[in-house]
Amino acid sequence: GQLHHLARYSQLLLVVIGPQGSGKTLLRQALVASTNKQSVQSVVVSARGAGDAAGVLRQVAQALDVAQAEVGAILEQVVQLGLT
Repeated sequence: GQLHHLARYSQLLLVVIGPQGSGKTLLRQALVASTNKQSVQSVVVSARGAGDAAGVLRQVAQALDVAQAEVGAILEQVVQLGLT
């Protein structure tokens, strides 16, 4: 219930992590399905494809259509998404 509320009404970036088979994808699908799909941006990051923190930033930046894989640029885009 709390995650649903956060996904729907907050401007927070929610990060869900866990081992393979723990239900991360199911949780993401449930959260997206229970919200206004136009107001939710869902990004799936693969640990295998990331390798390191810079790799995670690259995947997030690409999914959010941010040219620079920098924390500041990504957070700026997250704020913009929250305002629209």
